[in-house]
Amino acid sequence: MAACSVNITKTSDEIDDALEIEKELKLHPGSMKGQSMKINIAVIGQPKSGKSSVINRLKNVSSTKTGAAVVDDSVTNNRVMKYDFPENPNVNLWELPGQKIQDTKQITDRNAIGFDRYDFFLILSEKSFMESDNWFIKEVLQKRKPCFFVRTCIRRCVDGTKLATLRKNKSQVLEEIRNNCKLNLKTYEVTDPKIFLVDTDDSFNNFFEFEDLKDQLLLAAESAKIGDIPFSFNLKHTDDVMNLQKEFLERRIKEKGLLASTAKTIGERKEILKREILSQQEVFGMDKSSLAKYQTEYNLPKGLIGDFTIEFDKRYGSSGGNVIRFDKVDDSRRTRSVSTYFRRASDFVLEVKGSKGATYICKQCIKILEDSLQMIYSLREKLNKEVMSHLVTKKRNDRESEMLGTNIRRH
Repeated sequence: MAACSVNITKTSDEIDDALEIEKELKLHPGSMKGQSMKINIAVIGQPKSGKSSVINRLKNVSSTKTGAAVVDDSVTNNRVMKYDFPENPNVNLWELPGQKIQDTKQITDRNAIGFDRYDFFLILSEKSFMESDNWFIKEVLQKRKPCFFVRTCIRRCVDGTKLATLRKNKSQVLEEIRNNCKLNLKTYEVTDPKIFLVDTDDSFNNFFEFEDLKDQLLLAAESAKIGDIPFSFNLKHTDDVMNLQKEFLERRIKEKGLLASTAKTIGERKEILKREILSQQEVFGMDKSSLAKYQTEYNLPKGLIGDFTIEFDKRYGSSGGNVIRFDKVDDSRRTRSVSTYFRRASDFVLEVKGSKGATYICKQCIKILEDSLQMIYSLREKLNKEVMSHLVTKKRNDRESEMLGTNIRRH
């Protein structure tokens, strides 16, 4: 770990402290470049929870097509099934049996599933994650595997007469279902679950949050495969992981910029951009939840985390450093600037011509995502140095306090 002897640490004691801290944090130096990026995503749930239907919807194939998951409980209940993922040849989808385990023979079968071989889990339930889902939820959480929770068969709940009459609209019904899921998952000490409400019935066009699930799944699974960005004085290892995370986020920028530019309303456009920026933050561990965890876990100064919080769309002239603005993609902006009026007029001419107007907005959307990624990347570099510097200082102070206490006791 020669990379620890960077200019952040100068004395041998500080280097020793850095090495000891990295050992305590269980950091593993080394480069990930050249490693295989095969990603194995497991789909698990009780029979009739919709595992096969979810896999087919992810693959975008009908259950009658060749290579589709068989929607038949008797076929897949006791077998591990492997499927390819056409959109990404490096991704394998695995359907796992999800029966409740009771006797010794079943426990042996469960162990044979081999939870360790999978990089990411989709945990499915048609009943808001009840007691019947207990064993495999615990297994995934004990292995510390990243996962999404997917509540299936949502249409039954939304169209249910009794529940529908108790609520004014469908969005309130969906929020009620999500809250029930969160409440039940608290029994497993899952404090901030990522929950998606979906339906996979081909006879309807509305699959609820399925497109969001599909979009976030590959992002989260690939990020999990690369691994968390370490707080480390081994800058080579940290840079390797950060660069890999940045590279695959960069691959999404054009697609998301185009999607945002073709949104029907400015509100939808901003929401698409904001959602992608929040994903960038999560991948780099710079979202509010992760920052709060670092605050507690490393006992950081209270004001420190505020320096790394990102805010959206503040007005020009307001205070604050880490601000991402959407004004350049807002066609309804109202200012008295002559140059702004001129640009709005030229935008109108471009829009009349057709594709060139959309191209201008698309470029602005792409630039916002590129700038946000660079901002988040830089903030993460800065946070790494701040945390490690704080930990070394704390270690040194603790050692000095211990030596002082020892000297006092001797005298």
